Amino acid sequence: RLIIICAAGTRETVVGDIIKDTAIFKAHKALPIVITDEGETRFEPYAEDVFHVPVVSEHLAPIVNTLVGHVWGYYAALAINEGSRFLYRFREEIQDAIDEYAAKGLDVYELILEKSFREKIAAFYSVFRKKRIENSLPFGIGSNYVSDLTLLLKYVSG
Repeated sequence: RLIIICAAGTRETVVGDIIKDTAIFKAHKALPIVITDEGETRFEPYAEDVFHVPVVSEHLAPIVNTLVGHVWGYYAALAINEGSRFLYRFREEIQDAIDEYAAKGLDVYELILEKSFREKIAAFYSVFRKKRIENSLPFGIGSNYVSDLTLLLKYVSG
């Protein structure tokens, strides 16, 4: 679980409590991302990442925290989109192959027996396994889906 902690501009009397909360989040296997003032290093042992921002007055801190959170969200969305392109392209290739064979009057069972189709599946399976081992598949795919897809690809590729 990802937790974004907006601590920039927080009073010193409260920062210690936020650091303790961050340590608790980390202990419970969360991924705390902290936005804090320049020079603040006490979050580093507990945070997955720390964004340091210029020190501003307390009443401007919500704006700085929000700005950093939005920029982070934008880049996170780009990374998720890039990760999903791999699966999207493969789905398009499979759909094109199915459409091509259907136009010739063949069904999906005959398609699975075609050597070129099985080679395409085997090539994808190889890259998919590598991405799974490297933990570089999109987070939204879910572990059950990964397991099911792995078994299916292994079966279809021979």
